[in-house]
Amino acid sequence: MIKSIIYWSNYGSTRRYAELLSKDMGIPALPLHNAGASDGEAFYLGCVMDGRIKGYACAAARFRIAGVCAVGLEEKRADTVLELRRNTGIVDSRIRIFYARGAFDKDKLSPVHRLMLRGAMESMEGSAKYAAILELMQKGCDFVSEENIRPAAEWIIRRTGKNNAVFSRTWQGRLCRQYRRY
Repeated sequence: MIKSIIYWSNYGSTRRYAELLSKDMGIPALPLHNAGASDGEAFYLGCVMDGRIKGYACAAARFRIAGVCAVGLEEKRADTVLELRRNTGIVDSRIRIFYARGAFDKDKLSPVHRLMLRGAMESMEGSAKYAAILELMQKGCDFVSEENIRPAAEWIIRRTGKNNAVFSRTWQGRLCRQYRRY
C-alpha cells in the first residue's frame, strides 16, 4: 500500500505533480532530502536529467519504491519508459514507471545549469532531432497538468484500494465520470 510520495525536483515541476497527488489523495508528499523512514511502499517522482531519473538510487536505498514517475520535457515516445528504466538502473520489473511532461523556465536556472544549457543548446542547433526540445528551451513551457499525472494517479488508487477513505472524493469522482468503473 502506498503510504508516501517522495520526490526530487530541481525547478518545481516534479514538486507540483507530487503536491497534486498528495492533496487529492491524502498521501503525504515530501522532498527526498526531508523524507524520513516509511513503513509502507512509496511512490517516487523525479526529474529527468541526462536520460536518468534523478534521485532514484537514493530513494530506492531508503524506501520500498512501488512506482516511479519521471518528469521531463520531451514528448513521450514508445521507448521512453524502457530507456529510463535501463539508464536509471531500475531492474525490478515490478516497479511501474510513468512519464509526465514538466515545465521549463530558463530564468529559474542556477548559474551552473545556465552555463550547461548554453553549451547544450549550441550543440543542438541545426539538428532536426533536437529541434522541438530546443524550441521549448528557448521559449519556455509548462506542461504540468492533472491530465498528465492521471495514469499514475489511477495506478496509485488501484494499488491502494479504491474504497480507501483516505483518498479524497476529487480523484474518485473524476475517475468515475471518465471510466464509470468505480
